[in-house]
Amino acid sequence: MTQIECHVCGKRLVPTVTGKYRKHNQKGQTEPCPTSGTVVPEEQDADSATSSTPSIPSTPATGATALPGASEYAENLNRIASNQAEEFRAEVGARLSQFSQPARDPDAGEQIRLFSQPAAFKAPKVDVRPMTDLGLEITARLKEMFHGYSNRQERSQQKALGPSEIGSPCDRRLAMSLMRLPRVNPGGDGWASFVGTCVHVGLAEMFTWADAGSGRYAVEVPLTFYSPFVPRGTADLLDRVLFMIDDHKLMGKWSRNKLKSSGPSPTYRVQAHTYAYGARKRGERIEHVAIIGWPRDESSLEDLYVWTEPYNPKVALDALARVDALAERLKGCTETLGLHNDGCSCPSDAEKAMALPFNNSDCRYCPFYMPGAQASGNGMCNGKS
Repeated sequence: MTQIECHVCGKRLVPTVTGKYRKHNQKGQTEPCPTSGTVVPEEQDADSATSSTPSIPSTPATGATALPGASEYAENLNRIASNQAEEFRAEVGARLSQFSQPARDPDAGEQIRLFSQPAAFKAPKVDVRPMTDLGLEITARLKEMFHGYSNRQERSQQKALGPSEIGSPCDRRLAMSLMRLPRVNPGGDGWASFVGTCVHVGLAEMFTWADAGSGRYAVEVPLTFYSPFVPRGTADLLDRVLFMIDDHKLMGKWSRNKLKSSGPSPTYRVQAHTYAYGARKRGERIEHVAIIGWPRDESSLEDLYVWTEPYNPKVALDALARVDALAERLKGCTETLGLHNDGCSCPSDAEKAMALPFNNSDCRYCPFYMPGAQASGNGMCNGKS
C-alpha cells in the first residue's frame, strides 16, 4: 500500500480510500495530529502516486504505476458505503417518534432539547355558581326522598342467598350472609344501584318489544335451584334462538376494560352459569351464557362488550355445593343458622365467621366491610384480619 508523509508531523501512513489522513498521533508524541481525518493535499497525493508501491486514490491516479481500475474500485467502495449509510439512516428515522431528540454531537458541548413531551393536561376549573337557598332546600328534599324510596325494599331484608352472591371468593362474606348478620356497609348511597335497576327495566321493555310475541326472548325469568340456601333467582334474559342466558351488567370504563382483558369476575361468571342451571331445570335448552357489559359512562353504545362461553353445569354445582358445605360447618345448637338456645356455649355467629378464610379482592361492596375497624369481629370485617 502507498504511504504518504503527513505535511504537519512528517509521519508516514497509508491514506484512506477517500483520500484522507488516517487518525494518528504526531510523530514521536502521544498527542493526536491535527491532520487526522482531513483531506490529503493534492500535491502530496500526486507525489505519492510516483511511489514504487501502487495506490488506490479516490480520484484517478496520474502516475504510470497506478493499478488499472483502482480509481473505479475506490469510487464503487465510496458509493456502496454511502448507499448503506443512507439506508441505515432511513431505517432508524422511521422508528423515531415525533418527540425523539436529534442526534447529539459529542463535540458540540451542552445542547438545547428541541422537543419535549407535552405537559399533563389539567381540566380547566369550572366557575360554579352557588345554589340559592331554594335550590339547596330542593336538593336536600330530593336526596331524602331518594334514600327513603331506595331503602323501602333493601336487600338486607332478603332471607336467602341469591345467585349474585354465591360466586364470591370470600368464605367469610358468604358465611355472614348465611347467618343473616346485620349489614354495616351501605355500599354508597344507592344511586348506582338505582341507575342499574332503571336500565334493567328499560332493557326488559326493549326485549319484550323485540320479541313481538315470537317467544324468542323471555325477560325477568323466575328460576328455582332446589337448594335450601339458594332457593331461587331471576335471570335477566333468555334467548331461545341462541339457546343462551344473558346477564345485563351496567359497567364503568374500568370494569369494561377488565371484562375485555381478563373476562368476568368469579362472582359474575358463577351467577351466569347458575341462572343457566336453573333454566335447564326448568326445561329450557341452554348451550351458552353471556355477560353483556353495557356502558354506564358513555353517550353511545360504541363500547358495548359481550362476553360468552359454553354453559358448564359444573360451575353452578360447585358453587351450590360450596354453600352447602359452609352451612354445614356453621351449624350451631339448632338446625336453623343464626339461632342459638339460651345459655348455649357454642361460639357466636361472628366468631364462627371470623374463623373462616377471607379474600380481600372485592371488599368495597361487601355488606360486612368496615375499613376503619382495628380488627375484624362483632359482625364486621376490616379485610385484613
